[in-house]
Amino acid sequence: MFAFANPTTFKYFAPFLAFYILLVVLSLVFKIAVRYLAKDKRRVMRKSLGTLAEASFWIGLLGLVYLGARRYNVAFLSMEFLHVLNLIILVIFVWHASKKYLSIKK
Repeated sequence: MFAFANPTTFKYFAPFLAFYILLVVLSLVFKIAVRYLAKDKRRVMRKSLGTLAEASFWIGLLGLVYLGARRYNVAFLSMEFLHVLNLIILVIFVWHASKKYLSIKK
């Protein structure tokens, strides 16, 4: 899995591409959808899940940059380890946002 800078050995290119595009799109949808909520729900959503939306946007954008670097053989940015690290950071943000959401809802 951790082959260095050879896009032909990276068999997970399409799933990662779809996942990172989905992250960016969902974060933009969240930003637009929160505007149309009631004022009290908007406050709760922004406080609890606003950072998750911002983090997913940037993680998705960085993931797309990593995939582009892998496609064009940029040696340092094309490591698969960066994708794994990116996913670990996303899991940490999801955990933190869910914890914050549950504490606000109580």
